[in-house]
Amino acid sequence: MSEGFFDAAAVRIVDGRPFDATDVPGGNPVAIVSEAFARKFWPGQSAIGRTMRVRETEVTVIGVAGDSKIRALGEDPVPFLYQPYAQAPTGGMTLVARTQGGADALIGAVMAAARRLDPDVVVVEAKTMERHLAASLLPHRLGAWVISAFGILALVLASIGLFGVVSYAVSTREREVGIRMAMGADAGRVVRLMMRGGLQLMAIGAALGLALSAAAARVLSGVLYGVNAMDPLAFVVAPLVLLGVALAAAWIPARRVTRISPVRAIRAE
Repeated sequence: MSEGFFDAAAVRIVDGRPFDATDVPGGNPVAIVSEAFARKFWPGQSAIGRTMRVRETEVTVIGVAGDSKIRALGEDPVPFLYQPYAQAPTGGMTLVARTQGGADALIGAVMAAARRLDPDVVVVEAKTMERHLAASLLPHRLGAWVISAFGILALVLASIGLFGVVSYAVSTREREVGIRMAMGADAGRVVRLMMRGGLQLMAIGAALGLALSAAAARVLSGVLYGVNAMDPLAFVVAPLVLLGVALAAAWIPARRVTRISPVRAIRAE
């Protein structure tokens, strides 16, 4: 790392100092560690001034940086150590630039500046952080799309099954409807009675489904990033869809039954 890296990468220095122009070859070898690193090796103590051996060189900790996502956005904080490039050069470098405006428009300018510093430099890849994150999240997004598709399919199948069950349950009460109407019950009251029975089935199923979903959400919360496993929208939309299906499934056959002759309904098997 070089001077200014932590500001460019928006990584906080929570203790000590960042690298500066004094961290040069031949100077006192220094390093900055992450909070997770400090917690692991010096729990409850200050890491500043501690020494350790890195590749046969004894280095002194001059700062503690906030924990960052190193390999994956969903990972737990991992111990990480930073060294100044001037004291620990490597064969390859990654240039990080922070911009005030659109990052895409400045990629060319940043590459030109790098070539002015070293005309022989080979730029393997140049991209914005937004595109970098989009590429790293692509497998997770594809998985989410597939799971969403299966979820929608499951909702459709559940709706079809619920419609069939409720419709059948209401249709089997045709004889009861005929008797009620023969005794003077009006069609509206009979329809409400039939729909109440269908909604009772739906309410029982919804209660069981919500309870199981809440339990499953707690199990899955550990593998989700940036998503609330107990998302209220998810727990509201599906029950509302099934409620609408149950209402339609009960109303359609109930209206059909009330329109036939009470005598015919009473004679129905």
